[in-house]
Amino acid sequence: MVLRDLAAGKFSLREFWTRRARRIIPPLIPVLLVSLAIGWVLLMPREFLKFGTSLASQAIFGSNFHFLHNSGYFAAPAQTKLLLHTWSLSVEEQFYVVYPLVLLALMRLHRPIWLLGLLLLVSLGVSIQLSLSNPAAAFYLPHSRAWELLLGAAIAFYVAYEHHWHPPALAARTAGFRRPHLHVGRNDVVRPQYPLPRCSRPAALSGCCRFHLRQYPHTYLRRAGLSIRPVVYLGLASYALYLWHWPLLVYARATPSGLAVWVAALTAFLLSVLSFHLLEDPIRKRRMFASNRTMIQLALASMIGIAVAGKAIAIDKGMLARFSPKAVALYTESQRKYPGCSPHVSPKQ
Repeated sequence: MVLRDLAAGKFSLREFWTRRARRIIPPLIPVLLVSLAIGWVLLMPREFLKFGTSLASQAIFGSNFHFLHNSGYFAAPAQTKLLLHTWSLSVEEQFYVVYPLVLLALMRLHRPIWLLGLLLLVSLGVSIQLSLSNPAAAFYLPHSRAWELLLGAAIAFYVAYEHHWHPPALAARTAGFRRPHLHVGRNDVVRPQYPLPRCSRPAALSGCCRFHLRQYPHTYLRRAGLSIRPVVYLGLASYALYLWHWPLLVYARATPSGLAVWVAALTAFLLSVLSFHLLEDPIRKRRMFASNRTMIQLALASMIGIAVAGKAIAIDKGMLARFSPKAVALYTESQRKYPGCSPHVSPKQ
């Protein structure tokens, strides 16, 4: 979208960030609120304090930095962290803030696609180095993850200028056997014939599938199942499913029922379907909150309120007042005898 708008001479940072806000924030708010409710019921003060900090961090899209210092992703304690999965959403949002600015700067230079490739290689090098010296940092930090997003950005050059491709060369390009060139023609924003940096064959394939399916609807790619409606529908609902699955699975693991995980998975899918039809699609297509000003004001107010709630939980040391006096006394005594131990007991118990 950035490249297309640049080519048309109508790119706006405000419009780009507003589109991203419409896509990302509305489905996120209910998940954060439900996670807050689950944490209130499920988590003991020690975990609830950490949850409050993670909630405030995610409200400003910085949870990857929070979890870098507070969690190993697959460590046992991580299974109680209701918002652990949002680290990748924070990285994505940080990329959306920086990348359009970088692209605008690169477009003023002579070879933007090569410089984009150079940034990709630098980020990949940082990722490899950090994987050896500090694996947690390599996992969570945006500059060590940027190469993956930049690979997608490079593939976007295929998609944005696909109408200039020569069809007989498509098979070779899809297989990744040669470096395609961008023939932009009269476009004065992106200069013609920039060779795309060599990328992996799976990435090239994924970048070309959409173009291939649309232009050649009866080929093996379509017959292979990429256009089956249930598969496409699952893709449409996948963002909400990503948001809902982890908090519900954390809650399910805290229950004794063996069916709880399956119920949580089904519930996550149903909630993702509702989210897509009632929030994502109407807001993205402006059937709800058609005014950008109204939508942004509501989104900001919601996220600020959530951040304040998370900070309040952290300041209050996990809201010990949720418990009965007897439970508070037992918890305090257990912390005195076993510092750092935090049994997973519901406040109702």
